[in-house]
Amino acid sequence: MGQDLYKYLIIYLNDYLKTLRRVSPELALPYQNLTFVKEAANYQDEDLLKYYSKQWNRFTQAAEYLNRIFKYLNRHWVKRETDEGRKHVHEVYTLSLVRWQIELFSPIHEPLLGALLRMIEKGRNGDVIETTLLKEVIGSFVSMGQGEASSTPDKVNLDIYNNKFQEPFINATATYYQHESVNFLATQSVVDYMIRAETRLTEESTRVDLFLYSTTKKPLLQRCEEVLIKAHKEALEAEFQGLIDADRQTDLKRLYSLLSKITPGLDVVKQKFEAHVRKAGLASVEKIAPPDGAIPEGKVYVDALLDVHKTYAALVQNAFRGDAEFVKCLDNVPSFFAYGS
Repeated sequence: MGQDLYKYLIIYLNDYLKTLRRVSPELALPYQNLTFVKEAANYQDEDLLKYYSKQWNRFTQAAEYLNRIFKYLNRHWVKRETDEGRKHVHEVYTLSLVRWQIELFSPIHEPLLGALLRMIEKGRNGDVIETTLLKEVIGSFVSMGQGEASSTPDKVNLDIYNNKFQEPFINATATYYQHESVNFLATQSVVDYMIRAETRLTEESTRVDLFLYSTTKKPLLQRCEEVLIKAHKEALEAEFQGLIDADRQTDLKRLYSLLSKITPGLDVVKQKFEAHVRKAGLASVEKIAPPDGAIPEGKVYVDALLDVHKTYAALVQNAFRGDAEFVKCLDNVPSFFAYGS
């Protein structure tokens, strides 16, 4: 009886989900023999997301009721089957999610993913979007993972989320910023670009907090940093000298912050900083050198170098977050400035 009841429950869920898929000829392509509902709209983009979200919420709520109704089945027949290692058997709520994935999600995955990516891109372009709607739809990908076998049962299974959404989402994000960064640098200054890159990284981090799963943040930001920073590393490095010559510490801080996110990131800047400090030290010694070229008085010589050290020590603390490697450059200053070197 338990086996028969379970079998007919699957048939019931499948039939119901097929009726939901009939709303659009586009969504029913894998099942051309279905009869379409004449008055149903051909949902696309935001309408498709709203339809999917509405049906998902109704379906999961109903699945919870079904799970209670079939509590006896879960407790006895399902438990016995799973204890005997039959992985295709699930408790009724999980079974409902599995059938949703197979009968509804899989056939419409591509148009659904396209609608999600287009709405997210609208948000990047400055349009107002429904983040709650995105969170509900994307959250269903995580919930569907409950029906998948996992090597770590104590953790959330993210295979569907990662494979069906996260990977294409990160790829689309990289493509978007590749185009934007090239076009922006072609018409704007490097300093303006640094502000833009900083803003975009913050936006992507916030985007994860608003409607994506938390594990997306690390790979997403790493990919964005590759596209926004690493791909334009030489342009950022070339800007360093002009910024330090003009003592633009706010922009130097921004440059340091961006380059410190990638590896290797700061090697060239450290070399340029060291050379700049050495040049500043030599210039300070030349100012106090006697006209006849004699060696200046020891205290005057040391004080001149200490002034240089003090100036750039403050810059390191303010613009470079007290980075030990930049502090090391300053500690090497006296050996650089042996008079006459």
